[in-house]
Amino acid sequence: MNDFRITAVNIESIFGEYKQNLENHIKWIEKHKDSQLILFPELSLSGYSSNPEELDALENETEQTLNELCARTHDFPEITVAVGTPLFKDQKIYIAHHLIRNGVIQHSHLKRILGPSEENCFSSGSPANAINEYEVHRGIRIGIGIQICAESHSPESSARLADSGAGLLLMPFASPRETPVEKLTRFKKYLPARAYDNSCFLACCNLIRVGRKTGTAPGAAMIIGPRGDILAETAASEENSCTSRISPDEILKIKDSSMGWFRSWRHIKD
Repeated sequence: MNDFRITAVNIESIFGEYKQNLENHIKWIEKHKDSQLILFPELSLSGYSSNPEELDALENETEQTLNELCARTHDFPEITVAVGTPLFKDQKIYIAHHLIRNGVIQHSHLKRILGPSEENCFSSGSPANAINEYEVHRGIRIGIGIQICAESHSPESSARLADSGAGLLLMPFASPRETPVEKLTRFKKYLPARAYDNSCFLACCNLIRVGRKTGTAPGAAMIIGPRGDILAETAASEENSCTSRISPDEILKIKDSSMGWFRSWRHIKD
C-alpha cells in the first residue's frame, strides 16, 4: 500500500541537559522504529528557554549534540526524525526544527512568528515553503511543511505551505499551562481546520516541561487527516505518543474532486 506510519511524541526535555535529552530521543526512536516519520516537540533536544544568556552558553553544545543525533540516526536509516533546537547564526538565535534522515539534515525551518516572551531572545525566520516530494519511505513521497507553536495560529501560513506543495503539516509545540486534556481540547478547536481547509495531513505534539514562571507544560498530541478527522490522539502528564498510518493517495482523491479541494477555487476573484 502507498502509505506510511507517522508518530508524534510528547517528551519531557530538561533545558541544557543535552546528554539526557539526546538519550531520550533515541529511546523513543527505538520504540517507534516501525514508523517512517517521528515528530518531536519544539526545542525538544535542548529543552525550552527564552533567556538569551542561558541559550548563549549552550551554542557549542547545541551543535555537538545535533551532530551526534544525526550520526546516531544511521542506525535507523528508514526513519525521518523531526527535532527542535536553537540555531545560532550571525550572532542571532532562532528556534529551528530539523528533518533528519540517515545522518543528514534534510531541511530546517526557522520559526517566523514568535510568542511575546520570545521576541527579546529569538530572531524571526523567513517565510516558509514546503519541502516538496519528500521521499518518506521507499518511493512514497509527500510535501512537508513545518509550523512551530505560535505559527499554527496563522491560517495564512498553513495556506502558503499547502500552496507550495505541502501535503503534511508538522506542528511542534512548547505550549505552557493547562492540563493535558485542556491542551488537547484547545488543539481540537482549530488544528482540524488547518488540515481540512488545506487538504493536508497534520501532526502535532507538545513539549512536557516545568517552567520557572509558567508552571507545567502538559503532553498532548494528535494526527489529523486531510478531511479534518482525528486519526490518533493522546493527552497525558507523562511522556506518551500517538501513531497513525497515512497515505498521500487520500490527498490525490480530494484534489480529483472539484467540490472537495477548497484550495483550487476559494480564492477571491475581482
